[in-house]
Amino acid sequence: MVKDIYTGEIRDITLLSTGEKNIIAFLYFLEKLNEVKDGISNKPRLIVFDDPMNSNDDNMQYLIIEEIVRLIKSLNQDDRFVLLTHNNHFYMNVTYGFKRKEKEIKRIHFNKNGQSTTFIFIPNSDKDIKTSYESLWMELKFIYDSDASADMMLNPIRRIIETFTKFNGLNQSEFCSKVSGAKKLFDVNSHSIDDLEADLNGKTKDEIKEVLINCFKENNYVDHLIKYWPECEPLAKTNISFMVNMESSTVLNS
Repeated sequence: MVKDIYTGEIRDITLLSTGEKNIIAFLYFLEKLNEVKDGISNKPRLIVFDDPMNSNDDNMQYLIIEEIVRLIKSLNQDDRFVLLTHNNHFYMNVTYGFKRKEKEIKRIHFNKNGQSTTFIFIPNSDKDIKTSYESLWMELKFIYDSDASADMMLNPIRRIIETFTKFNGLNQSEFCSKVSGAKKLFDVNSHSIDDLEADLNGKTKDEIKEVLINCFKENNYVDHLIKYWPECEPLAKTNISFMVNMESSTVLNS
């Protein structure tokens, strides 16, 4: 049975939610780590957490973050700690303000393109993601540079535009409507659940990239675009605008 020490309520353990079971297992594991630490002298520990944030509400997530940061700071010099997660918010909070020597911390990003996974070693915190918004740009650039289908660029672009326009108090439809075909390309096609190999929009990566550039260009936010995707500067700074014909996918200079 489980008893709430504040209300006195008692529940059968089978009635616990998945999140409650997860947090109990997490705290139990931490206590067992202390037993190992106290029971075996001078023996290093290998500690692995595989995405401990699943099925927890916000309060429990912050509790987990605090406990993991406390654990990291208490590690012995010979201990090894591995943390796996797909939650960018959790990743950034756990790694923020970490005091141990930079050379002792290894950050590795696993980037998937639908077919394979690339391991990217982050040399220092300055090269790491700072916000979830920045991670969207990193995902977009990775897809563009990889062998992944051009259609995989559409979802991160949609999320980038949605986040950018909301933060700046802009109308998302108006932001895209200034470039012919942009709204249809980034809004409709991005929701497709077809096979990753399918060519849904008929456009190349460069054509999709040019539409994105023009959206920021026509709304006078070129500098913002270049900040997150510096390779776009040559096209973004030219006086040539591109229009994409939605039927033929032909890129026309105007």
